Amino acid sequence: MNFNISLQRKLLSLPQFYRRILILFLDILLIIAAIYPNYSRFLIQGEQLNSYQWLLISPAICIPILFILGNYRSLTRYLGSKSVYLLSFRLLISFFFTYIFGIIFGKAIPDLSIWIWIWLTSTSLMSLSRFLIRDWLQSIFFIKRRRSNTVIYGAGNAGVILSKSLKIARLDRIIAFVDDDPQLWGNEIDGIKIISPKNLNQFIKSKKIEKVLLAMPLIKLKDKKRIVNSLNEVTVSILEVPTLAEIASGQLIVENLKPVNINDLLRRDVAKKEVKLIQKGINSKIIMITGGGGSIGSELCLQLLNYLPKKLIIIERNESSLYDLIHKLKKYSSNCLTEVVYILGDISHDVFVDNLMNKYNVQVIFHAAAYKHVPIVEENQLSGIENNLINTYKLCQLSLKNNIENFLLISSDKAVRPTNTMGATKRAAELIVQASDKLKKECSFSIVRFGNVIGSSGSVVPLFQKQISQGGPITITDKKVIRYFMTIEEAVGLVLQVQSLAKGGDVFLLDMGKPVKIIDLAYQMAKLNGKIIKDSTNPHGDIDIIEIGLRPGEKLYEELLISGKSIRTQHPLIYKAIESLLPYEEIEEAIQKIKLHISKNNKNDAIKCLKEMVPEWEIKTIN
Repeated sequence: MNFNISLQRKLLSLPQFYRRILILFLDILLIIAAIYPNYSRFLIQGEQLNSYQWLLISPAICIPILFILGNYRSLTRYLGSKSVYLLSFRLLISFFFTYIFGIIFGKAIPDLSIWIWIWLTSTSLMSLSRFLIRDWLQSIFFIKRRRSNTVIYGAGNAGVILSKSLKIARLDRIIAFVDDDPQLWGNEIDGIKIISPKNLNQFIKSKKIEKVLLAMPLIKLKDKKRIVNSLNEVTVSILEVPTLAEIASGQLIVENLKPVNINDLLRRDVAKKEVKLIQKGINSKIIMITGGGGSIGSELCLQLLNYLPKKLIIIERNESSLYDLIHKLKKYSSNCLTEVVYILGDISHDVFVDNLMNKYNVQVIFHAAAYKHVPIVEENQLSGIENNLINTYKLCQLSLKNNIENFLLISSDKAVRPTNTMGATKRAAELIVQASDKLKKECSFSIVRFGNVIGSSGSVVPLFQKQISQGGPITITDKKVIRYFMTIEEAVGLVLQVQSLAKGGDVFLLDMGKPVKIIDLAYQMAKLNGKIIKDSTNPHGDIDIIEIGLRPGEKLYEELLISGKSIRTQHPLIYKAIESLLPYEEIEEAIQKIKLHISKNNKNDAIKCLKEMVPEWEIKTIN
């Protein structure tokens, strides 16, 4: 065996010129082999042809013609059906010229039907030899590579293309196709059987399948969820092909396969946007967004451009975030009539913001600027209070002064019965916005409250993905932690509809769907990447999960309602909370005290004042 491998390696190491010479001599032998058996049938004018001159003439004419036609430029390792068609056509031309040669030089020419038979025989022999050489080359080239047992889910065009790509690359061993169409069950593609998805879990276990490749680029979200959830009983890596456009353009290669995106499994099929409703509050308006470089703020900017506001004033104090946003929006803003103004600045500077509102005649404000990372704010409480609370107060004051039509605060589920400083500041900010709405009829102030968004800064999903890619461990705070998840695109789409529903003083809640246990999320993300969590049932798993304990101020679960009461709106995923509020006078008095304590760097007193504003805040310690 080692001798054979050594010989094969030496043959492969030969220069390309010598390898082509070997193929050329093989073709000479095969042409002779195609002609020789037909001599018993060579009849010319009733006499048997006993001369063997054509055994020499035919290769002497065919081989140079084949060479001129490019027959020896092909890479045998990647031979396909098109190469066979070309070979057949080139041989037809070669034998045609051989036939003409016989006529010109007065040779005894076999009957035309004999030449057709020779052409078919030589085409078959040479094609078969090339396929054998191709498979031999591929087996040697990839001899040391371990091939995974793989199932392709989807027996359509994408599945067939993927199967061929994998065969060429010799990366995976395709054991079966799976398809939802009962009419395909039991049929075969290139010798590979198509099975029913009902038997897939048992098939995976019995055949030790390691990968399931979803080859359905147009699959609906609900069907993708169904397929992935049906594989919960087994541990396999689940990958999917790229878009249909990439497949159609011939760009489908095995490197394009990617794990099923966990975002897809957490996402919902949501109701269509009420475009007319959104346009009413956005179209031709002059809009200001604070914190435009953040995850929510940048998506707001992106979606707002679809509804053609007159101007979009974006304020961001982080230079790199603003730079990224400019490049992100450039290709969109250049194709629409909206004027986009990028402002590098801090909303804590009253005069600066006041000048902007005056200069651009701002009509609508989306206030998305905030510190939102619970542990960081817990370690920097005064900064969190100043940014989330005091700056919101200042912005509301300036909005009243400049007769802003609509003001919408982007709030958080952590504002509900807060257990941390960040949540308390967001709840206090909500109270400020609600109270501000009572001061001026011309100005409408509202709030939208929702939970975690997938992919935002600090989200657990990208953290888990990074930890899995690095080989673990996955860190979770507590196995009992439950969170709601929503994509940024969905959340912002609902926020825009909230803005159109707002009448003033409203606290809107977004339906976040079903809650997800964080530990279940970790298991599913590991599974999608083909990894096994190491636990009591799988002591030899790939990745550990480490429980690090709840961070300061963190809850096991989040809520959206304080009073437990809400009413439906005209949108099925948007609700309006019924909650108590504070008189503006009490809020203003508390704000002035907090501002004084911040100026003196008196953290304990500032926190006590904040606690008076938000009595439901469960303070465990004051550092």
